[in-house]
Amino acid sequence: FLKLSGLSHIIKKRYPIESLKRLVPALSFFCSRDLQQTIHNRGFAFARGEVIPHCISTREVAIKRFRSNKLHRLLVIDPLDEDHDPLTAIKALLELRNQGHTRFTLDIYGDGERSYKHHLHSFIRQHMQECAVRIGSIPTINLPMLFLSYDVLIYPAKKPDPFPDAIVKAMAAKLPVISTLEGSCRDIIRNGENALSFRRENPMELAENIQKIAHDIDLVE
Repeated sequence: FLKLSGLSHIIKKRYPIESLKRLVPALSFFCSRDLQQTIHNRGFAFARGEVIPHCISTREVAIKRFRSNKLHRLLVIDPLDEDHDPLTAIKALLELRNQGHTRFTLDIYGDGERSYKHHLHSFIRQHMQECAVRIGSIPTINLPMLFLSYDVLIYPAKKPDPFPDAIVKAMAAKLPVISTLEGSCRDIIRNGENALSFRRENPMELAENIQKIAHDIDLVE
């Protein structure tokens, strides 16, 4: 934790990091098994580790109420980079539209390197109508109300994430989730029970799951 956190530089001034690695806490708590394994792999030992999943109170979010089976507004909230792979969501939308399902739209909120954002915009311009995909940013404080405007949250990350809180917040808001099973997602996602899962970098499988949710309102409930 000390090596990963923003406070580590303060502690390192007084205690060399190698000495900290030799300290073995009697009990350590982690918000996910993936984070526990990551810290262990970086050389930190702990006598006993327990996972306490991070929770979101439903009081912190506006609850999404479904009144129609016409689900079509897709949402991605993630950094714009190759590891979080928003391009897979764009390719899934392209697959849907090529099959004639033109009602679906995709909004992506996040920030990243200019070169990667240019790559995404170039792909959109080359392969589909730009109106079908919007890329922008939004303050974190506005996320709870943002969920009310969408029908499905997509989490397409292909690299492990210590804890994808966007998934938990979406679930607390009763927004359907379709996610990969990388990293901590394995602790959260139960395919067919609280979400749907797909293999990373697999836009075809993601498109199939979007169709499954769109045509089965009982699955959403």
